[in-house]
Amino acid sequence: MAFFTRQRLLTIVMALMGLLLIAGSALSSFGNILFPVDVLVGTHASVAGMAFGAGICLAAWNPSQNISWVRISILYAVLVLVYDVIAGFAFGAPFQVIPFVIALIFAGLLIFLYPHRADLVPHEESTPMHTGSAQGARA
Repeated sequence: MAFFTRQRLLTIVMALMGLLLIAGSALSSFGNILFPVDVLVGTHASVAGMAFGAGICLAAWNPSQNISWVRISILYAVLVLVYDVIAGFAFGAPFQVIPFVIALIFAGLLIFLYPHRADLVPHEESTPMHTGSAQGARA
């Protein structure tokens, strides 16, 4: 069991999440070919999903050094939960159980496995805009 440390499990979870995003986006591209709504605003949503999934996979090799990718992965999972609830209540769309459960599991695992959970919430002193020269300019 020592082989599966929290860091390794976090890497596996992030890599799996990224691979699922790549696969899901690739599969959804067939629907976009038949009914390409996303191109009306100059995007290809399925390509964006594949790029996002690839970014998560790459960040999985060293999640502690890629905290922004961990944060955005958690944000994505939370947005899936919100989307499913709003789509069901506001638009009467059928509830999608699998994406909801998968997002819930991934969000929970990412938060639980990240070694420095307090760092997942950005602090003012960790933002790039907060510098000593900017403080001097305010005085």
